[in-house]
Amino acid sequence: MGTPLPRNVLGNPCSVCWGVGKPFGEGETPKVLCMKLIGIKPGDDWDQDHEQLLLTPHFLEQIITPCDWDIDDGIFRWRWAFSATHTTGHVFRKSDSLTVFYQSYPPSCMTKLYNSYNDPWMVIAYDGFANITWNPEDLE
Repeated sequence: MGTPLPRNVLGNPCSVCWGVGKPFGEGETPKVLCMKLIGIKPGDDWDQDHEQLLLTPHFLEQIITPCDWDIDDGIFRWRWAFSATHTTGHVFRKSDSLTVFYQSYPPSCMTKLYNSYNDPWMVIAYDGFANITWNPEDLE
């Protein structure tokens, strides 16, 4: 019944969101987050050849700092980061840096962000939202 999901492992502690009194509770910081774009619409620079890649959940790894997850899928760069003041989600095409999704919004420790682009001009995609989970079955 499909491919089994990878077991999540512990990452470096992101004390912004995980820990005693933190928004995500006392659990350990995951090394892997699953990011999915939902409800995006094709922009003027829609990438038809890679449409399925954009609509597939991506497993981002904690590789830069404890509150920053990232993956390069060969065509697009996917990133989700938490800081003390905001949450940032970003997906862009590597060849020309055109945006698929972007939002940087307070407060920190959000698991769902709406695309800041609401017009098709000069973007790959607009509208929709992105969400993350460290339990992939929780994605909307």
